[in-house]
Amino acid sequence: MHTNRNDDPKKYRIAHFGAFDIESLGDSMFARVLKTEMNRRFSDPDITLFSLNEIENPYNDNSHVYSYRQFDEMNRTLPFDAMIIGGGELLNFSRIKFADKEGTDFYYEPGEIWAEPIRMARGSHIPVLLNCIGIIDDYTPDQAAFLREYLSQVSCISLRDRFSKMRIDSVCAEGTETVEVCDNLWLFNIHYPAEEL
Repeated sequence: MHTNRNDDPKKYRIAHFGAFDIESLGDSMFARVLKTEMNRRFSDPDITLFSLNEIENPYNDNSHVYSYRQFDEMNRTLPFDAMIIGGGELLNFSRIKFADKEGTDFYYEPGEIWAEPIRMARGSHIPVLLNCIGIIDDYTPDQAAFLREYLSQVSCISLRDRFSKMRIDSVCAEGTETVEVCDNLWLFNIHYPAEEL
């Protein structure tokens, strides 16, 4: 997918998975940053957001967020060229509690936010990229083995700091491409001008 937007008129279809179904500036900004940066590199890519829950009018003016359950049918109708998961501290094994707009609690079960999309991509033979991931804890041997199996399906992993990269490099199979990138927070003022805020 490395191309100059002027050299390739193909319109790529990207499935972007993350926690876009919650009211969180940090999580919602990943969709906006990705869209802006992809538009700089490709000819008007079609980026569709996916989260555990469908949200028609999501937080922070993101586009419609579809649920994981809708992915397979949408991909059969018009196949995606790639799946991007992230960013954020998604590669964890914690049960994460959220509240929806009505204040009702819901949970992302351990690994659900990243493992389920990789399973879906595997079944559809779609390349997977992990984008701007942060990892705050070391993995247990069992977690590392589980994660290694899934990461073998990932084409590229970008991490937002050197400590996250060290943690993932200790888990990945040899030859897995990992790269340290700028944390999206450093791009905040570019994508959210003070006038808009």
